[in-house]
Amino acid sequence: MRFQNYLTYILIIIAALIAVISRLLPHMPNFALMGAVALFAGAFIRSSRFAFLIPVAAVFASDALMEIDNPGSGFYAGMGVVYTSYAIIFFAGRLLTKPFNPFQVGTGAVLASVIFFVITNLSAWLYLPIYTKDLNGLLNCYAAALPFFRTTLISDLAFSTVLFGSYYLVVRMSPSVRISR
Repeated sequence: MRFQNYLTYILIIIAALIAVISRLLPHMPNFALMGAVALFAGAFIRSSRFAFLIPVAAVFASDALMEIDNPGSGFYAGMGVVYTSYAIIFFAGRLLTKPFNPFQVGTGAVLASVIFFVITNLSAWLYLPIYTKDLNGLLNCYAAALPFFRTTLISDLAFSTVLFGSYYLVVRMSPSVRISR
């Protein structure tokens, strides 16, 4: 296994552990690392057809820990939709091409936020009885979720910058390592 592969897995594991721990601490709603982790994993892990399970497993682990810490708070009715959105973000990360540039990473982070917002809120509209099942109800659902979208967008941009930036800083500090796919 090459240095870049080790570095990729190490960064994903560290970010996933931080994500798990951060969900147990007080934080702003939807301010999470997992969108960035899914995007980063999709951009860098090409060798396994099951690699999309990495971000999903991290979310599941944090849900399980939350459930242990506070029964009823970790496992919830819409968790499958959330996991699906992270798997889709992983595959969106595969659309990024090396060498990555700030515009490409930023666009990927925005796309990750939009994917999460559209999928999870469409599900909320479909399954929550508080929204009417018409266009007005759908628009109300998305409007109610806009403050959460802002937080998701900020966290995806910030954490994607940290993950992709950390990778390139470490690689750049190691001149014998060439960046390749």
